Amino acid sequence: MKIITYIIGTLCVLTILSPKVAVSEDLPKKTPAEKKAEAVTLAIMQVETGGRCNLKGASGEKGCMQFLPSTYRAYAKKYMGTTTLPMTKENEILLLTKVNRTHILNGLTIEQVALVHNSGQYKQHRKGVNKFGVPYDTKLYTQKVLREYEKLI
Repeated sequence: MKIITYIIGTLCVLTILSPKVAVSEDLPKKTPAEKKAEAVTLAIMQVETGGRCNLKGASGEKGCMQFLPSTYRAYAKKYMGTTTLPMTKENEILLLTKVNRTHILNGLTIEQVALVHNSGQYKQHRKGVNKFGVPYDTKLYTQKVLREYEKLI
């Protein structure tokens, strides 16, 4: 602790105990999987919404990452232990980073991680119309995510 003293006016002295501030060498080092997971999460957010979290997709997706509400709840239950995690930008980033880290540790490539987020599958590129009548092109999507990812790594 460090003592900081301020003189306020002529009669009052304010003394504050200041806690130690963490510096970069105090912080734990990130593993390569954590760095990749964070970068692909931010790349996905950039492609999905450009960071604008108030957008709603044509298939019912919401938020910065354009999660279907059911997918968000399932991930929140599995990775955070709750189905009532508020859908904020910070929570979405934290949650998808945890999901992506797991995929990376299980051997998925960055392209496969992007495919899983986009379509729920990672083995093939697909193009067509989903059950909501919305066209999709997973190859184009993964190319965009990979471009954004490369900017961050």
